[in-house]
Amino acid sequence: MQITFDPQKDGTNTAKHGISLAAARLIDWSEMMAIPDSRHDYCELREIGFGFIGPRLAREVKHYAEHY
Repeated sequence: MQITFDPQKDGTNTAKHGISLAAARLIDWSEMMAIPDSRHDYCELREIGFGFIGPRLAREVKHYAEHY
């Protein structure tokens, strides 16, 4: 899986949560528990997933296929 992110957002995330967005590469995505993110109409499918990065529980928001 290709992981991309905005470097400025990564800096903000690291300062706020103490972890880089690059750590998403360490998640075993096959073990991720995910549910659709229905908080807003994003005009695309988004899921909120929970998985581990080492001993730490992480929450990731994944973007999938657009459905305009």
